[in-house]
Amino acid sequence: MTVDQAAPDTRGVSDALDSLGRWRLRPGVSVTVLHNGVHLRGWITSLTLEGGAGLPVLWGRLAEALAAGEERSRAARAELVRAAPAGSPLRTALLTVIDQLLDHDLLVGRTDRETTEGAGPWLGAVAERPWASVAALAG
Repeated sequence: MTVDQAAPDTRGVSDALDSLGRWRLRPGVSVTVLHNGVHLRGWITSLTLEGGAGLPVLWGRLAEALAAGEERSRAARAELVRAAPAGSPLRTALLTVIDQLLDHDLLVGRTDRETTEGAGPWLGAVAERPWASVAALAG
């Protein structure tokens, strides 16, 4: 899908950019920046997004907002929301990318209970709800 194929905007409706703070890039996802796009590879899926020369720049801004570090990602999310008002082409492009990331399971819910021990990193990369999986394995 290209950014040009994005659905028309829906002004005044809460969208994925408004709730971006709930998500982060799934651990283990690798990203390759292309001339006019980006290619993302997860554990069992991959996604190539193509568009104009600005798509890699847009990805860089979105990647900061999806970073694991809460303070850094919070500032980046606030900047994206300010830069992309409802109905703008930039917001439409961001929503298209976010929707594709969600559709390809490349985003995971953000939690303050991240674990870096034991099977935690692996579950973060493969489980639908990583924290619930960690808790279930812990007994």
